[in-house]
Amino acid sequence: MEGLEQIVSDILEIPLDEVSDDTSPKTTRNWDSLRHINLVLALEQNYGVKFAPSEIMLIGSLAEARALLEQKGVAA
Repeated sequence: MEGLEQIVSDILEIPLDEVSDDTSPKTTRNWDSLRHINLVLALEQNYGVKFAPSEIMLIGSLAEARALLEQKGVAA
């Protein structure tokens, strides 16, 4: 299982050292709608969870993705 930061780095194609809880579409030019969906799919596959459509819309940063995973019982 990959770490959350590594997944974000891979999907957004940004260096791992540029990934932080503040990483978001507002701070990362590569975070567009297609990569958002790819990120959600990667998180679901990697952590064995499913996000409801309403939850997908709440993922607006790495910190928010981490919080949703933690709500699902995943330490990320």
